[in-house]
Amino acid sequence: MKEKSRGMALLIVILALVTCVSLWFTVFGDKGWIAYRHMLQVESQLRQNITALDSKNQVLVHEIFMIHHNRDYLERTVRAKFNMGKPDELVFRFD
Repeated sequence: MKEKSRGMALLIVILALVTCVSLWFTVFGDKGWIAYRHMLQVESQLRQNITALDSKNQVLVHEIFMIHHNRDYLERTVRAKFNMGKPDELVFRFD
């Protein structure tokens, strides 16, 4: 009878150890819960970056369209960027 209870106790200890190890890997392992939460945060940051880049891309696409199709816009842009003026026009530069 003692051998049976000793075997049962050993089985319980082994099952408890297996459960603890499984729980450890489920929470703290490379693909565990903590790693999953970190990946969700990274995904959220990447989605925000994508949204910001998409917005910036749309602005640049519009600017390229305006440069190709609107001569007045092109002239204003070049004059502002390079501090240029039309003939007989004064350009004031401030620091």
